[in-house]
Amino acid sequence: MSKRKRARKKYTAPKGSMRAKGDIVEEIAASMHRMSGVAVERNVFLPAVDGSGREREIDVLISSNVSGYPVHVAVECKNQKEPIEVGDIGEFADKLKDVGIPVQHGIYISTSKYRSGAILRAKGIGIRTFLLEETTPESLSESVQQAFQSLIYLLLTVTKIQVVNNVDRTEGDWQMLIFRDKTNRICGSVPDLVWQEWLSNKVPKELGSHTLDLTIPDDWVQVVDGETVQVLGARAETQITGHIVTLTGSVRHQMLVDASSQRVERSQLKAEFNISSGKYPVTTFSNEEDLEEFIRAREGIHISVGRFRLPRIRLGALYWPPSESTARKVSRLMQDFTEGKIPDPRPLSLAEIEGTDMRTLWKSIWKEYPFNKKPC
Repeated sequence: MSKRKRARKKYTAPKGSMRAKGDIVEEIAASMHRMSGVAVERNVFLPAVDGSGREREIDVLISSNVSGYPVHVAVECKNQKEPIEVGDIGEFADKLKDVGIPVQHGIYISTSKYRSGAILRAKGIGIRTFLLEETTPESLSESVQQAFQSLIYLLLTVTKIQVVNNVDRTEGDWQMLIFRDKTNRICGSVPDLVWQEWLSNKVPKELGSHTLDLTIPDDWVQVVDGETVQVLGARAETQITGHIVTLTGSVRHQMLVDASSQRVERSQLKAEFNISSGKYPVTTFSNEEDLEEFIRAREGIHISVGRFRLPRIRLGALYWPPSESTARKVSRLMQDFTEGKIPDPRPLSLAEIEGTDMRTLWKSIWKEYPFNKKPC
């Protein structure tokens, strides 16, 4: 079949006009027939087979291949108050004959009713007739009036670190957390190993507590009080929390009902979300049970987009590895304390150091941070 798609002249059809109403039905009809292996096009102009040069517009053209042979189905879409008459079916049949599409491959979709004669005429020549019915949110039951789209961001928080070596030191000694290279330069830390495990997907996505046995690179060493010590192992206790951003939307239920048998042929449920720029409230959960209860409590259709690991981990009052602004803030606080300008600011608070905006987690890592600059 020779065909070409010639777009209508672009302009914004007046709201409520016949063109605007027709466009809505065409889009719904097209969306209901899109599937793998099938091409669905709107407003395709096909040349008449008589060679006259005339073109006829097909509202929705569905094309596929069966055993290597092309098959085309044409859909006529009407959105009007008046019932579909016998003449309307005849005009559509003439259009199909003009462009060489078998009449039996024609589908007529209307938002208004059909005259009994129109249904009989269509059935007699093989055209299928459908009513497009739409259930609006106002007429839906309360349980499906709204849709909820949730994005779950996962944050790993280090709650405890244990390092085993051959010296008698306390776990709180900062020297027990730092590793050096063969030139005695700091090149990493225990939190860095946890962060690497997190980014490499070696930590499960389930909310709750997780214990990580960390693998220390062979060329990493510890120096305690000037002496190189043997590290026998390292372990981290962690807590994964879920931080949920929920977007609300409205639901539209659309059905193609056979005009003759009144049987529902196709049905689709569409949820539309208004995604605008700005801040969204975040709900935090520490275990799977509370998360599931939160989702079940929302009356409506729930769509979970997925679980996404946040790019940093939390270590006390810091997101790790630190950003430059965080490193400078902590350094300034400790310097002011050392110089006696302020009382001891410890323990530091996350809200004071990192703030309450989770976008902070996407800040660039401090360029001078040893592990970021030159890993061992």
